[in-house]
Amino acid sequence: MLGSHFFQPNPSGAGLSPIWDYRAVSAKGNPDAFVLAQKVSNAPAPSGAKDVDWLQLKGLSGSLATTVRYSLLFDAYFPC
Repeated sequence: MLGSHFFQPNPSGAGLSPIWDYRAVSAKGNPDAFVLAQKVSNAPAPSGAKDVDWLQLKGLSGSLATTVRYSLLFDAYFPC
C-alpha cells in the first residue's frame, strides 16, 4: 500500500474533496506527500453506468500531484 485515499470537507465549504495521502506509509517524513484535489471534468465510464464516471482532478494543496485522472471499474479483468 502506498497511502490512503479518503474525502474531507472542501476548502470552499461546499461538499467534499478527495485526498490521496502518502505521508503515513510510503513517504514518511515528507509533509507534502499528499494531494487535496478538485474536479475539473468528468466523462461517463466507457464500460457503462455500472461504473463511476472517469474524473480529471487538479491538485489544490500538497505536492504529490498536480493532475489526477481517476477511474474505477467494477467487473474489470486485468491479466497478469
